[in-house]
Amino acid sequence: MVRQIVIDTETTGLDPLTGKHRVIEIALVEVIDNIVTGNSFQSYFCPEGKRSLKPAFRIHQIKDDFLVDKPLFKDCLDEIVNFIGDSELFFYNKNFDLKFLDHEALLAKSPVKFSLDYKSTCLMDYVTSKLGRKIKLDAACRIYRIDTTKREVHGALIDAQITADLLIAISKNLDGVITSLPHSKETKRNKPEKFSFPRAYNGVQVNFCKNTSCTNYGVPPQHSKKNKKGKYAKVTGGYKIQTKSYSNVKRMSLVCTVCGASSMLISNKALVQESNRLRANAKFIEPSCLNSGLEQNTRQGIPEGRRYKKIQKTVNRKLIEISKLLPPCGNHGKGILSHPDLYWLDSKNIKEVELRTDLPQIHQINSNTGHIHLTTELSSQTFKCKSCKTKFTSKINPQKGQRDHQINHQLFLEFVNKGIINRISDKLNIDHKTIYLKLEFFYKQCVQFDQYQLQQNLYKLKGRTLNLSMDRQHFYSNWSDKSDARRTKIVNVTTIDNSSRFALASTLNFDFTSDYNYLKKEFIRIGEYLKPSHKRRYPQYILPEEAIENDDDENLKPPTKHLLLQQTYSTMAHLDTLKEYFNEAEHVNLYADNDIGFEMSMTRTLSELIKSNKLTCALLRDRKAEKDDPQWIKQEQPVIKDSLIDVKFLTSYSESAINYASLYGVDNYFQMLRRRINMMERPIPTSSQSKDKNKENQKNQVWNGYGSYNPKYVSMLIEIFRVYNNYVLTDEKVLKRTSMQGKTARTPAQKIGLINQTFGVQDILEFSPAQVYLNSYESQKENALFS
Repeated sequence: MVRQIVIDTETTGLDPLTGKHRVIEIALVEVIDNIVTGNSFQSYFCPEGKRSLKPAFRIHQIKDDFLVDKPLFKDCLDEIVNFIGDSELFFYNKNFDLKFLDHEALLAKSPVKFSLDYKSTCLMDYVTSKLGRKIKLDAACRIYRIDTTKREVHGALIDAQITADLLIAISKNLDGVITSLPHSKETKRNKPEKFSFPRAYNGVQVNFCKNTSCTNYGVPPQHSKKNKKGKYAKVTGGYKIQTKSYSNVKRMSLVCTVCGASSMLISNKALVQESNRLRANAKFIEPSCLNSGLEQNTRQGIPEGRRYKKIQKTVNRKLIEISKLLPPCGNHGKGILSHPDLYWLDSKNIKEVELRTDLPQIHQINSNTGHIHLTTELSSQTFKCKSCKTKFTSKINPQKGQRDHQINHQLFLEFVNKGIINRISDKLNIDHKTIYLKLEFFYKQCVQFDQYQLQQNLYKLKGRTLNLSMDRQHFYSNWSDKSDARRTKIVNVTTIDNSSRFALASTLNFDFTSDYNYLKKEFIRIGEYLKPSHKRRYPQYILPEEAIENDDDENLKPPTKHLLLQQTYSTMAHLDTLKEYFNEAEHVNLYADNDIGFEMSMTRTLSELIKSNKLTCALLRDRKAEKDDPQWIKQEQPVIKDSLIDVKFLTSYSESAINYASLYGVDNYFQMLRRRINMMERPIPTSSQSKDKNKENQKNQVWNGYGSYNPKYVSMLIEIFRVYNNYVLTDEKVLKRTSMQGKTARTPAQKIGLINQTFGVQDILEFSPAQVYLNSYESQKENALFS
């Protein structure tokens, strides 16, 4: 018979020594041979005047008045010791509970010292050693499928019972009854496997030496092969696999035995999936024949594509009419712009719109004519497939069917000029729901407008040398529950052309398109938490429970909706999507902030471009006063006045690249984002923080004054501003305050050479493939008439 005692406590605060905090509740639950016997001990204690801190009270909900007439801990100490007997003690966060129990025994002048007199085990340490990161009790219960629905608030007894269930689940998972749980030091060394590092996926393999001057650069290791004894040998090909810590998380790393360089293993499949996701989000969508033959699937984003025809059939000598499924059309997926000859023009639907008088009469200035632009007619065009005769409609003006379209122009400008949602609602007399719906509409329009311009003009970068800067920007999203004041940290990786301020891409480590409810269940179903990171099916995602402990700041939490991504995968996918620019340009100099993540991402994602000498990569840092480092080269002439930097080339040395080395472009762009997007304002303290002298209370009070409660909308605003910056925002103000007065103001897209005209907000709002088709159609008719 193996008897074990599970213990949990509730306290007035975090530290019994510095804060003089006390135990106010204790619970002990008996477990014999992996069965909860029902025998338990539980008691509340009077803390002798010590009041619970607000964060502690939010957890246990035990009021100070309730404890006034309760016994002292010392009065129950003998009963607690007798209940334990000689059994082993189990805790979830052993160090916290034992620290308080020892302190209470000391105050009672008892010779008992729980940390020394009893054998004790910490379940949190065990779960942490298995998963590679610190996991809280709720998260551990979800991983091991322990039901916690009975618990409304934290209490010592309910938490001890849940911990006892967790102990049993862990014991059964180890295939045997245990008296002590194994720790990471006691785990056996893994045997060599056939596939000891991630396999290539769709021809992509990024697991190789990151040192561009090494003979192993671009050459992946070889998988294990069986030796004469029938066992797999270690990984070969000039590499070895080791376990290393990255950001306090244990991960498998690939070490080159030629040069000694090491970097973490990357799942090629996850990288390809993330790159494909980014490309899908930015895909230019052309209307095409709807007859795909596929049933609607909302989760996978598949619209209804089945088409039927009526046929007559004799059944039991009766003639009946039935619907027969038509086969898929070969024109499905072939758009009206790329394949205009596959479609006929059909009817045009025009709808007259009455402008509301109770809304502000906003004048929308046409960027080309300068005239007031108020649309009172909105229309759509019907197309007919020449193959299957299916008709489909596309809006000529995408604002058709929208509520209160007359404020779209002004609302767009509010968003990119630090408009605050509450103030926008007051000024434009619209509710918050309408504002957010229009924000999603603006986002879709910006993506489609941008992708069309790139599709038409990207070839113009041929023969050009691009000097690009890349960096990360951190910002926070507010909490969604007043009782939980933790924030969500989002990271934005952006690449900018230094000379033109053209933003090539902004990528956030946040996937607001994810089916997060399905994925959260899937993570548990397939045991994702119990696998090493490089062997997970979804290693690109930060698992929800793990995100809580994924940063030094304890006041961070995962988003309520959707999922965060590992920064490594979002950065590498960001670089992968930039290849369309790199392939068109003659040469690219890519400068990044001094960061080991950037070093690995650039050298491993862009290896083909580096090996062909089309890309020069370098890390930059501010001029250091330390000893000279042969890896870092001092810049002699600053790109920006009085701002000398050091350059570390990750590729071959280039003197011209040193002269252009600067992060000015991306630094300036990030500053613009902070100043123009209100949700990206830096955190500000609340008034309650300045009044509360208790540091533990203050930690939970810092918040983002204008921060979004849903990171999805920050993501959309960043993309909206990127497109606005590239095609609408000119350098007119800069020209006026410099010696370059008199020159024509241009947008970044004009400066980089992609387009030769300035667009306005209205051009983005009214952009549609149907309108482009009709303009081209009318132009062809005119040319045919004159010819």
